[in-house]
Amino acid sequence: MPSISSSSRARTTERRTRGGERGIALITAIVLSLLYFMLIELMLIDSSHALESARKFRGRVVAETLAENAAELAAANLVTSASTTITASDWQGTMSAKMMRDASGAFHITASGAATTHEQAMVQVYGEVTGTHLRVNYTMHTP
Repeated sequence: MPSISSSSRARTTERRTRGGERGIALITAIVLSLLYFMLIELMLIDSSHALESARKFRGRVVAETLAENAAELAAANLVTSASTTITASDWQGTMSAKMMRDASGAFHITASGAATTHEQAMVQVYGEVTGTHLRVNYTMHTP
């Protein structure tokens, strides 16, 4: 009987060790899964910030393009007209421009564009007209 009792003690100790190992493995698996899901959440937050930044950038580009298009439309009759006002809108936003030319031939165009994403831009063009020759002195772009 001494050999039987000693072997049963060995089994009890072995069971305790296996149970402890199982507990540590379970806790490790839970901690690793929590860390994994926290990492995924951080990646989702980062990607949503990147998407918002991309939308704002696109809105600024669209607003700038609308303002430049409005300035071009206002300049279409620059040689023949002393003043022009342009207003238009589409699914990307609205644009407006005003061109003024004085008797000496100096002109000033102020154009603005507003994207549907609430981004705005403005373009100002200064120059002069001599006969049918047009010269742009400088432009200013403001977001």
